[in-house]
Amino acid sequence: IVYTPLHGTGGRPMKRILSDFGYSFEVVKEQIEPDGNFPTVVYANPEEVAAFKLGTALADEIGAKIVMANDPDADRIGIAVKDDNDEWYYPNGNQVGLLLLQYLLNNKKDIPANAQVITTIVSTPMIDVIAPAKNVGVMKTLTGFKYIGEKIRQFENKELDGSYLFGFEESYGYLIGTHARDKDALVTSMIIAEMASYYNSIGSSIYKELQKLYKEFGFYLEGIKSVTLKGKDGIEKLKNSKIVLFGLGGVGSYIAEALARVGVGNLIIVDGDIVDITNINRQLIANINTIGKNKAELMKDRISLINPSANVVAISKFVKGENDIDFIDETVDYV
Repeated sequence: IVYTPLHGTGGRPMKRILSDFGYSFEVVKEQIEPDGNFPTVVYANPEEVAAFKLGTALADEIGAKIVMANDPDADRIGIAVKDDNDEWYYPNGNQVGLLLLQYLLNNKKDIPANAQVITTIVSTPMIDVIAPAKNVGVMKTLTGFKYIGEKIRQFENKELDGSYLFGFEESYGYLIGTHARDKDALVTSMIIAEMASYYNSIGSSIYKELQKLYKEFGFYLEGIKSVTLKGKDGIEKLKNSKIVLFGLGGVGSYIAEALARVGVGNLIIVDGDIVDITNINRQLIANINTIGKNKAELMKDRISLINPSANVVAISKFVKGENDIDFIDETVDYV
């Protein structure tokens, strides 16, 4: 195993985990210490193949079969594994989530009869066939791990019938266990190491097991579509567009401002939460003066100072189901 925290916080705990469990591993020495300047990568993101450059080079040098990379705050995990041609293959977030799910379904003991897997509406629909094949249910939430964490609480409080088994979202976030209410790359990395070791012991590999999943449950195509809008016509299209944005946290708040700055003329922003002191380190609208205030209203005020001509509707509520989204109609261009 080769491991890198990409200059983040995961180095010390992951070295202990891998060492205590007896794995043969090396760390990327140039990236093992925390450094907010991220000197060896353009973007310290395990979703980026370029972030694995030093890791795969070290793996080739020592003969390692898997490279694991955490993001700087160690809540997301990406991997590189060898394919059947001995080339590096980089499973995406959906693929790793499905591999973890299948490994748990096949090897975890005492899975409850009412076990549920929680994922998000933008994650792979392939989960809808893998989990039921083992009589495990699937629940889907809006994007954001706080909604997955909310389901754990609802299970524990008997507000929902079910028991939490596993949660993931396509953006490389996973939670195995109920010790946290957010994605956790450290425990996930531990299980990935176990999974890789087990498959190696039976003459298989993570790549081979992924191909088995596709052969058994069908092949699913994923992709990202980029839209380029140029010139006067592009500006006019943005001005006349209507976008609904759910969640104004560490990602959503920046998206809302970006949409305002590029000239989107109609925005519906939805978030029932208030600013907490723990939000200050990563949420655009969070500071000592906004603690306790509603995120949606704060974002609306901020947008009005950036793009005064924008029509912004702030909806301060948590969306629980289809009955809560009657504001999404045929005039909406994107959600």
